Amino acid sequence: MNWERLPAINTNRLSLRWISAEDVDDVYTIYSDPEVMRYWSTPPLADRNAASKLVSEIHESFKRRELLQWGHCAAQGRHADWERHAFSSGLHSSQS
Repeated sequence: MNWERLPAINTNRLSLRWISAEDVDDVYTIYSDPEVMRYWSTPPLADRNAASKLVSEIHESFKRRELLQWGHCAAQGRHADWERHAFSSGLHSSQS
């Protein structure tokens, strides 16, 4: 595995891809919504800077091999087509 960034995984209907700095506005839109974050382990993001920090934390955790987190989108879509209910998925390391 290349530990610089996650590979894209594409199917006919879905793409899993690396979350990039270009996704900050989408990350903010999703993770600032109280309804989306209702059962999440953290409160909604306060502002766009918090979303930028979250993207950086995702990248840093990946490089430490603690987290694998993809962005989800419709296979034919771009950022505007990202599904709010399925923005990201990840695997967390249980090792410390």
